[in-house]
This record gives sequence, C-alpha cells and structure tokens, in this order.
Amino acid sequence: MARILLVDDDEDFLSLIGEYLELAGFESDVVVSAEQARNNLKCSRYDVIVSDFNMPGETGFDLFRYVSSRYPETPFIIVTGCDGLQLKQESMRMGVHAFISKPFHLDELRQTIVSLMERNKKTEASHMDKLECLKPTPTIAFCGESDYELQILQRTLENAGYRDTISACAFSGKDLLYALRSIEGELPDLIFLDMMILFADGLETLQEIRRDSKLQNIPVLLMTGSPEYAKAVLNKYPHLPIKGTLTKPVTADSLASFLSRPR
Repeated sequence: MARILLVDDDEDFLSLIGEYLELAGFESDVVVSAEQARNNLKCSRYDVIVSDFNMPGETGFDLFRYVSSRYPETPFIIVTGCDGLQLKQESMRMGVHAFISKPFHLDELRQTIVSLMERNKKTEASHMDKLECLKPTPTIAFCGESDYELQILQRTLENAGYRDTISACAFSGKDLLYALRSIEGELPDLIFLDMMILFADGLETLQEIRRDSKLQNIPVLLMTGSPEYAKAVLNKYPHLPIKGTLTKPVTADSLASFLSRPR
C-alpha cells in the first residue's frame, strides 16, 4: 500500500484529506508543520509528500528544499490557497513535482498522486533496463551511521537495478573489520563507507583494510555530505584503498554510474 505524508497547519483539512486517501486505498500520515515532517522522514519512507505552502514558521518551499536534498526521488506536491501565477512558476522552477490550488476536487489530488507514482515506477524500470547487462550483481559491505541509512541505500540500490547486494553491514569500523574477517567464502566486491564514520574511526579502518592481506584489494567507496572533505582525505592519503566518492544524498543514477565502471 502506497504511503503518503500530508503536511498542513489546518487540522480539519488534514483530517478530510487523510480520510479520503485512506478510502482511496492509500496509507497516510498527517503532521502540522515542516519540523514534524522532517522528524517523520527520519524514520519512515513515503511514496509521495503533499504539503501546504503557507504554514507558520517554515513554508512548503522550505520543506521541499529539505526533501529534495535528502530524498530526491520522493515526489513532492505543493497545495495552497494563495493565488498567483508567480508562485506556481516559482514552484516549478524549484523542481516541485506538482502544484495544486485550493480549493480543489479531492479526486484531482488522488489522480496527481497516482500519476507521480506511475512516473517513478517508469523511472525505476528504466534504470533496471539500462543495467540488465551488468552481471554478476556486485556484493557490497556497508558501514554507516544507522540502520535507517542502510535502508535508504538498499532502496537506492534497488532503484538502480541491484537487488540483494549487501552481504555485510556494520555501524562502526571495528564491527566492519570483524564482519569482513569472519567471511569464509567470497569477499564482497565493494565496501561502502560513510564519511561520518571518519570522524570516529574511519581512517583507522581504512589503514587496517590496507594492511590486511585478505581485505586490501577490496575497493572502498566513500559516501559523503562534504565533497571538499572527501577530496582532502583523498589528497592526504593517496595510499589508502579509496576508489571513489559519492555525494549524499546518493541517487540511483550516480550509484549506477559508479557500479558500472570497471573495477
């Protein structure tokens, strides 16, 4: 069942829309501010986000900027009672996926949600068609901040055409090394290491990988929210087994591009 996040400071409006969408076959969560929306997004995955534009504190545009920087593949709909072609044009310029003016027919919202979800499915299918020739699917060891980050990476890998690829996961360098050294069969083709780990024990982990004859030939891909810091690490430690970096949020296109390179 598709899951929708509804954001509006008008609780009566939220109740009406939420009940309608549930009758239409959707699951919906309702929140009354952009702050509450961000909290929900940290622990839940949504197929579409529907947000009011004019809310106390942060606007719908503020929330969209947050969503597009962290969850770029999630469709975002702005609904508003504010009149004006300029506002609609600005939302389209920013990349908002759809704009609906209040008042509107409930079925218009339903049809817009369905249309955006179908478009997303076609995009995912396109990724998979492009990557059908990539055999075998690479196996990946993951080391990152949290289980939620792992879930996001798994979803992005699936969108890029790779399923059941993560063979080991850990949330510290020490645990990653233990997991890799415990493998008796084939080692993973790649190690995905979040740069956030570098502030704790990431560099030490990379040094350990390089010194270990069993692990030293496994390429390491650094995921980072700071390309400048990643570049500094690459320049300072050219001997480490770093094969590239990906800027977060990692998209299916950027991931597919890296995985399709010869290793």
